[in-house]
Amino acid sequence: MNIHRSETASRALLAANIVDDRQRISDEFSIQFSLRAGQCDAVWSPRTPSRREFEQVRAAYLRVRDRFCESIGEWLGVNVVVVEVPR
Repeated sequence: MNIHRSETASRALLAANIVDDRQRISDEFSIQFSLRAGQCDAVWSPRTPSRREFEQVRAAYLRVRDRFCESIGEWLGVNVVVVEVPR
């Protein structure tokens, strides 16, 4: 049963074309997440923040990212795991 659900979720993930609304991260930055063909992307506006700027908006970014990932999991009917790789 779990294998079938996993295979179904995998096919749905690869077929997905989901674009989230642009989310305000700070007074200066907003971000829009998308999921297309199994790949998750984030587009910053008006530009990608510098490392220093990112540290200032990191908590808000993580909240928005986690909400997006949770919505993908709910849509697929599975749990979603995010793995952060330190730089």
